[in-house]
Amino acid sequence: MDVKKALNLSHDEYYSMTREELTQCASDNGYDVIYGDDKTLVLDLDTPNSLSTFEDRIKRINNEVCNAKVLHVYESESGYPHKHAVIKLSVKLDTSSRLFLQTFLGSDPIKEYLSFLRWRRKDEHPILLLRRTK
Repeated sequence: MDVKKALNLSHDEYYSMTREELTQCASDNGYDVIYGDDKTLVLDLDTPNSLSTFEDRIKRINNEVCNAKVLHVYESESGYPHKHAVIKLSVKLDTSSRLFLQTFLGSDPIKEYLSFLRWRRKDEHPILLLRRTK
């Protein structure tokens, strides 16, 4: 399900929210927040093509960048083909590098753009993924 719709947010509200506002709104509506960090990628894979891209490109990351261990790949509340993935890296990477890798691996470009906006606003934890708890 489209998180913006699930949270009853307008386009402008959704794009302008701070992490704190989004986290509170998500919590109030039954979502957990999974944060990325300097060694963790969190991906939103919305199409069969993005899942295929992920499966192909994670091998490249392992061969050319660092060890990237897939901790979890699970179906999102939207059902097939929507998946979420959590990846643990063997090295620390800065936020811009992690945003690039998440996009390269096929994560939803809108999710990554919103993370980019939070990063530009100097948010301390700009990379996140919302997961329905119920």
